[in-house]
Amino acid sequence: MDLTEFFQCPKCQSPFANYTHESLACNCCKKVFESTDGIYDFVAGEATTQLDQIDYDQFYNISDIPTSLCSQLRTAANGRWPQSFGKTLEIGAGTGGFTMGLARDWAGQCLVVTDVSVKMLRVCRERLNRLGLLNPVRVAFASYDGKQPCIRSGSFDTCVGTSVIHHITDVELFLQDLVRVLSPNGIAFFVEPNRRYHQALSATLADIVVYLLSSGSSASDHDIILMGNLVAEIRCNLLHADDIAFLETREDKHMFIAEEIEATGFRCGFSTAEAIAIDCDPLGQSTLSVYLGQCGVTVPMATRVLALLPDYASRYMRLLSPNEQSPSYLLWFTKGQGVVQVKMPAPRPDTENIPAQNGADAAMLRCWIDVNLNLEAGALHIHVCGWCVAIPELAWLELSVAGQAFHFPIWLPRTDVFSVVQKVGIYSTVNALCCGVKGSSVVGSGEHATQLSIAASILTMRGEDILKAAPFIVKRGEAAVISK
Repeated sequence: MDLTEFFQCPKCQSPFANYTHESLACNCCKKVFESTDGIYDFVAGEATTQLDQIDYDQFYNISDIPTSLCSQLRTAANGRWPQSFGKTLEIGAGTGGFTMGLARDWAGQCLVVTDVSVKMLRVCRERLNRLGLLNPVRVAFASYDGKQPCIRSGSFDTCVGTSVIHHITDVELFLQDLVRVLSPNGIAFFVEPNRRYHQALSATLADIVVYLLSSGSSASDHDIILMGNLVAEIRCNLLHADDIAFLETREDKHMFIAEEIEATGFRCGFSTAEAIAIDCDPLGQSTLSVYLGQCGVTVPMATRVLALLPDYASRYMRLLSPNEQSPSYLLWFTKGQGVVQVKMPAPRPDTENIPAQNGADAAMLRCWIDVNLNLEAGALHIHVCGWCVAIPELAWLELSVAGQAFHFPIWLPRTDVFSVVQKVGIYSTVNALCCGVKGSSVVGSGEHATQLSIAASILTMRGEDILKAAPFIVKRGEAAVISK
């Protein structure tokens, strides 16, 4: 396979002069990219993934036995599935869980396998080699994270990926570049998490955790802590779905709403954009079983939770429409030939006129947050630890100090607090369970500062400050308390 057909120099976007199995050399800036273990490294350490820090195959139960995902996607895609994928680019291949099926069952001219992690690509390449699927004429490997301009325009007929877009911070920019990379009439499809489904599932699990706490389980029980963490992780991404700066700090950045990602696809230049349910799991039995196993919840506790699931799922899961009853969507995009006039999806319902909670009393705000100011290595550090709960969903604790604003997300599980605040009986289970806040920030150099005036705000998802408190003084080395 001649990789000069697909790749260009990521430094100056010029064509590569020549190709060998050992190197690619730029025709303009003369930059040379070496092949190591059959992998061309265009990322070169400029991007990383936290998934490199775990045993990826063990965590996601990946082995040399190909999964049925390819056949599931073919079924879901129905008549959209092409007879041939032509020149194919796989993005975010990981260790090859989906690549095996592509290399074995898919009909195409050639396959270029990419991932941000060279470590994972090495495992993927070795796996294909063991299975007799590594044909150097048809399969090649390169590191790529969706940002480097290393892929030539119009060079691929098909782009595919499983669980990759939700790791990318700027989804719209990625899809725009995908349109550039595809040839006319090209297709792209991805398997990505369904936001509404996970919101319903996390709320269901929160109710089950609460029931277990009321039935004798301790807040310090390891299984309870693990399930609380799972609920909180999902809730955190839901609360901050539009905050790109915050999501940049997290490995999993997005979940998708069908009509929103379809509208994004149209804006980016695709002629069709569809979010299709893949494998329905209406009550969440299969999905939650996988998540509990990944979290390390013991088998007896997981069995108990799954037995309770049908009784608790009706409150949230049964409200999902048929297309939302799947944990993942098959996102299917097609590129037209020239300018295509498309009908945009119907706009989302207007939520801007929902009456806002008017202050702490109306929101029934309760909080206890310790604020400490310490001198560490010649710099002032502010530390916060505590909890806050209200009727509306809370997003941030904001502290304004010396002209700077510091934001601490409110999402950590606090089962110890839940048992107290939920006695009031007015808070949603998820809000009361995931009410913790903890973090640190550097205020600045301040060897001589002995105290600072701090203004605190507690912000809802809509950006409203429901605390509306007067500034207070924090002395260095001492703690102040924000309470309500």
